[in-house]
Formats: sequence, C-alpha cells, structure tokens
Amino acid sequence: MPSLRELVAFVSLITSQLNLKKIMVIDFDVHHGDGTQEIFYSDDSVIFCSVHRKSIFPKHLSKGHMSIGEGKGKGYNVNINLEQGLKNGDLLAVFDYVFVPLAEEFNPDIVLISAGFDAAIDDPLGVSYVTPRCFGELICRAKTISHGKLVLALEGGYCTESLAESCAECVNELLDEGSTQIAKCKYEDADSSMWKVIAEVCSVLGEYWPCLKGVAPHEDEPSDP
Repeated sequence: MPSLRELVAFVSLITSQLNLKKIMVIDFDVHHGDGTQEIFYSDDSVIFCSVHRKSIFPKHLSKGHMSIGEGKGKGYNVNINLEQGLKNGDLLAVFDYVFVPLAEEFNPDIVLISAGFDAAIDDPLGVSYVTPRCFGELICRAKTISHGKLVLALEGGYCTESLAESCAECVNELLDEGSTQIAKCKYEDADSSMWKVIAEVCSVLGEYWPCLKGVAPHEDEPSDP
C-alpha cells in the first residue's frame, strides 16, 4: 500500500519529468481517501474523486459531498459518500454519471486509481457487495477516460479470495488490447438513496463543471456514455 509521502513523490515525479499537467485520482476503496484529499485540496491540476461508505467517512470531514476543494482547487474535489454498503450498480452509476463525464471535460493526462478492494463481496470490513467482475468494468471505464495512461495502486482488501479475483479482473482489463467501449447497464442492484446522492453532488459541482449541470439520474435509466 503506497504511503501519502510516496503518492506525493510520485505525482511530483510524473508532473515534472513526464510533462503531465492534469491528473485525475479515483479512489473506490470503501474508506474515504482523506489523506489524498488533504494533499490536493487547493490544487487545480489534480481532480480527486472518492466513492465510499458514509459511515467510514472521517468525522472531521463532516461536510461530506460539500467538501469540494478550496482556493483554486474549488470544484476539483469530489466526494460520493453513500449510506449503505457499496454494490455493483452503485459504483457503475457513480462512474457513468459523475467520474466519466468529469474526466471527459477535465481531459487528464493520466489517471491514478487508489484500488482498494475492501468493497468486494465477502470482505469482513467493507460489508459491501461488489463483485470481482464489476471492478474489471470500472477499470474498463478508467482505460477509456485515461486514453491508456493509467496507474493502479493496490490499497488493500481483507477477503483473500475476493481480493485475488478482483485484482485478476483488473489486470486482465489492463492487458486487454481490444475495445474499451463502455457497455450500457441498468444498475439493477443500485440503492435508491444513491441516486439522490449523485443528483446532489452534480448540483453542487455543476457550478464548476458544465457536464454535470442538470444531471438528475433515475434508477431505471440505463447509461449512455
């Protein structure tokens, strides 16, 4: 698991040595990425996106999805904090309605994934229900928005079977040189409260990102990237 010091060093390296000016960080670990948020909270060269369980959201960050950054970084910090344990439909909808549109507008030079798998099914800590195949679908989406410039950092998981299978799905997607077209889905198991959270987040961030203005997803609506 990379430390925050290592993350900052890596970002500094790729920006200075590889001439990468815009970076997107996506954290789909069941915990909130509060350390990463703190580092880049006022930085408009990094857009940080975290989807997590609200009960694991740090108490000192009580503003939830209203924590959108400050100074020149205002609007570049995205929090999707969900009440319940994460499910396939929740993560897929968050990517399709929030993260993918943001990436298309921001047009990052590279995408970094904080790939923690404690939201995987049977994990005793995350108490969530995300299947290994769903994690592969998320990486397929990440490949599309990163135009192939994608880095995954393993951040943990506490069910060895789900962790191994999830990692395998992600690696298979990384190695696949075929089509990265995102498949439509209907988010069958998405929680109804999740749609409300997405609408609220889009309402708050729509001031900074036109792609999110007026977004009011409905649980029966399929994605159409």
